[in-house]
Amino acid sequence: MAREKMNPRHTSDLEKCSKRSLSNMKSLLTRAVAVIIAAALVSVPYPVQAVDNIRTAGLPQWLAPVAQRSLSEVWSSMDPQRSLSSRLEMMEIVASRLFDGYKVVDIEIEESCLIMYLVPDRVTKWKVQIIAPSLRSPADSWFRDDIQGMKGRLIEIVRDVPVDSLSWADVALRRKINDISAEYVLGWDPSILVNLSDRENELQVRFSGVQPLVLAFKPEIESSSIPVIFRSDLRETMLKDLYVFNGLPVVWLERHKVDLQRFTRQKLLERNTVENSRAQVSVKFEPAQIASVTAEVESQKYSASARLVVPVGAEERYPELHLHLGRIVQPAPFWDLEIYAEFITGANDLDIETRWGAGWKPWKQLWVGAEYSSQEDTFWWKCRYSPSPDSPYIWLRYSETDLGIIGAGWPLNQYFSIELNYDERYEDSFNVRIISEL
Repeated sequence: MAREKMNPRHTSDLEKCSKRSLSNMKSLLTRAVAVIIAAALVSVPYPVQAVDNIRTAGLPQWLAPVAQRSLSEVWSSMDPQRSLSSRLEMMEIVASRLFDGYKVVDIEIEESCLIMYLVPDRVTKWKVQIIAPSLRSPADSWFRDDIQGMKGRLIEIVRDVPVDSLSWADVALRRKINDISAEYVLGWDPSILVNLSDRENELQVRFSGVQPLVLAFKPEIESSSIPVIFRSDLRETMLKDLYVFNGLPVVWLERHKVDLQRFTRQKLLERNTVENSRAQVSVKFEPAQIASVTAEVESQKYSASARLVVPVGAEERYPELHLHLGRIVQPAPFWDLEIYAEFITGANDLDIETRWGAGWKPWKQLWVGAEYSSQEDTFWWKCRYSPSPDSPYIWLRYSETDLGIIGAGWPLNQYFSIELNYDERYEDSFNVRIISEL
């Protein structure tokens, strides 16, 4: 059977059609891949500039950390997949909600730092009133002197601060006022009150004392030239003068330690006892809840003392009354010499022994001198060492006939001392004596 021959032209058309179809399919596939790639590129986040910290501009220095801390928390909680513009827009919205009284005017990123610019939404005028606590003189003047310049500092920190911002800035404002107050009046706690007005707002600052407070004073008078009876009177007047400082903060009085010492000294100088004896006064103040105030009062012209000496457990010894009267002279610069007379009478016969002598202090704790006893018609050398009025002491009396007397004692208080005595003039040399300062 003869086979039919194929038409070469027909075959060529089929090939052409097949080639065209294949080309169209390749074009469609290329476009699909492009669309998929484009979609993938759209879904992948573009790299944005990293933000390491956040800063605000336009807020007071004391308020900026509060805003920056809040903004940092907001920024760190955002989804990093979101675009930068979206996140910045969100930061602006959050800031407008958080920071009442301020509005955002711009946000920019500069060298990995996000900077938010804020301005008050309206002009606010402020005045400051500092109300001092009710104090007695001279503490009231000390407080007024302390707060000099404080009002200007407070005006600076509230200048142009919107009233609405106090809803979120009140804690920071109180903290700042506390810091400023501590610089001026340490020991006083400030409280603030805001009075609103259409024309001008007022910030009132009041103060209350911080614990611990001074509950009482313990005044002491130290003197080797003024009798105890007069020292007791001075002590009572000191107690009355210091009463005005009861209830004040200990740390504040510590800051005014020199002022209190000067005040106490001046009050003592006005007393007749001190004025008539021409005494010099020095005061030492130790701040505490029970505060110690010690005044050293020493006459530069006269010395006087009286004491009752009672021997215990010794035969042929009787109570004695000693009266000491002295006059201080200055034979050379910086040399204060005491010339004195002592009168001693015993309870057994009431005879009076008179002693005339002179002595001086090479230094504060040591007294040396010599005296003549009319009863014994003998010269005696004397010395006494006492580190302080309330510490143990020792004294020695030695005669030209080689007789010695030694005493070592301990003050129980400003009125009484107990003393161990050794006296070679008696067969029973040792005895204990109770000495009462009059």
